[in-house]
Amino acid sequence: MLLTERQIRSIIAELILEGYKDDQRYLIEKYPDHAGDLSALPPKWIAWLTARFGENARIKETHPFDDTIVTVMNFSRKETAIPQKYRDSEQFRNAFDERFPGRSPSDPTTMTAGELETILGLLERKKQRTGAASAGDIERDRVGKVGPWNLWMPTTRENSVTIAQYDPVTLEPKTSWCTARTSEENLFYNYIGRPGEDVILFYIIKDNPKENEDWISLGFVDGEPELPSPNGGLSLDRDGGGMTPKRFEAILGPYHDEILNRLKRVVKDVGGTSPARQKFKDAGQDPEALEYLIRGLSRDTAIEMKAMVLSEPSVSSEVLSAHLNDDNQKIQRAIAANPKTPHAYLKRLAISADWYVRLAVAKNPSTPAEILMHLEDDDMNWVRGAARDRLWARGITESILRKFARRIDR
Repeated sequence: MLLTERQIRSIIAELILEGYKDDQRYLIEKYPDHAGDLSALPPKWIAWLTARFGENARIKETHPFDDTIVTVMNFSRKETAIPQKYRDSEQFRNAFDERFPGRSPSDPTTMTAGELETILGLLERKKQRTGAASAGDIERDRVGKVGPWNLWMPTTRENSVTIAQYDPVTLEPKTSWCTARTSEENLFYNYIGRPGEDVILFYIIKDNPKENEDWISLGFVDGEPELPSPNGGLSLDRDGGGMTPKRFEAILGPYHDEILNRLKRVVKDVGGTSPARQKFKDAGQDPEALEYLIRGLSRDTAIEMKAMVLSEPSVSSEVLSAHLNDDNQKIQRAIAANPKTPHAYLKRLAISADWYVRLAVAKNPSTPAEILMHLEDDDMNWVRGAARDRLWARGITESILRKFARRIDR
């Protein structure tokens, strides 16, 4: 039997769609915290992510997935405006052509995450909010100078941008660091405020830097330097290449020991916690401080920041209450996981359509037994398992549940 052209096209479309769904499912299983974002992305961006983070990734991406998905989500919402801006704005067209000679703004899927970020920066140039105009006295963030190397501990997002340096005309950053972006995707506080970790960032920058290794970011986690560090991690060169102890020592040469020892002393002096984290702590206590923290950020970056603040056990009831009715799934997941969330609200979240929200409720140590028993009948086995584990941890065994169920039936 011969197939018509229409039937052949339909079969091909179904095969392509099935492949896209397989890739999407793999990414969701690998990065469950971003399930909502991955479900919303169109096929071409799922393909872009799969090529870099999929089961058989073939393209090396220097930025980690958690940073890259924020850029991709923001870019996917604005990509239709880019070809139009290219046609209508001579300034944008000249800047794009200078940065990407011979390439088309209509085909962003060939770009790296860093290049997507650069395009967003060009697109939003008039809206830049994180440059020197709002930076404080960066000399206060200088923690030393050893030979030709300047040692900095940035204490604000704005100072981070200024210390790492950027072009005063194009506003393009001199580094690929997510923490030094001049655009609304700057992730400085996202790194400093990472839940469950004390992160301190140091910038080690040579006098008159020009080469890739003249800029070094060295991250400390819980009092210890992150060495080795993967590409896109906390300890890297200007272009995002990861650092090993051997490479770090080779770059700094005879100054290595003195620099490392000095930074370790700084970490000890500040008690292992970056002074920049105070803004994050303030945001967890005051709704206005939280709004200040996310001011100037893109929608996706702001949501990520809010979710981090709301998931902190130390968050105030006032800040938590201000977001109880937020319908964003990431916000709901953060609230569902917080031990301070009121039981009445956990009961509402336990019937959420988003099973990741229900899973967060099941894992919450403060979730009442009656809600956990409801979640034991959830459609998702992960939710059922988490609810059962929580019940058993409290000594509520299967036999007790049966007795309780019989009592209810009567």
